[in-house]
Amino acid sequence: MYDIVILSGSPSHSSVSHGVLGHARRVLEKHAVSTHLISIRDLPPRELLHGFATSTAVRGQTELLASAGAVIVGTPALRGSFSGVLKTYLDLLPDRILEGKSVLTISSAESSEQLGVVDAALEPILVELGAYKILPGVTVLDSQIEWSEDREIRLPDDLDQSLHIALQLLARTIRK
Repeated sequence: MYDIVILSGSPSHSSVSHGVLGHARRVLEKHAVSTHLISIRDLPPRELLHGFATSTAVRGQTELLASAGAVIVGTPALRGSFSGVLKTYLDLLPDRILEGKSVLTISSAESSEQLGVVDAALEPILVELGAYKILPGVTVLDSQIEWSEDREIRLPDDLDQSLHIALQLLARTIRK
């Protein structure tokens, strides 16, 4: 069992949202919080698109999600909502899989007009999946980050502090 399972709904490993999730994962692991990353784009597309929830690859990741103490859902804001690859995976999940779990959303957006869009779109789905507590999400504007040469992101101090606080709040909700 992992303390926190991170769902990356990014269609690309080089996206801002995937980079922020990697940053969040490193922060958590520095504080002895075990994590597992499910990069939905790496699951077999045929199994996702045809709804094969019981396939070995999909089922294995879903079982890890079910056993997690808490969950982070990460995605870029796309066309006023979240990514289609994330929606496809969420639709395959069993009812109440998030029962008793706290959830933190981390999203990236191209502009300030997209702030809050992902939280508003995801909240009813997370509630339907049984999320115990949905923490206030963190949205990073694409223009706020810098990429290092080793493809890790750097956040402005105030945003990095906000992310740290959100991660600390999430880690405190884990039932061990």
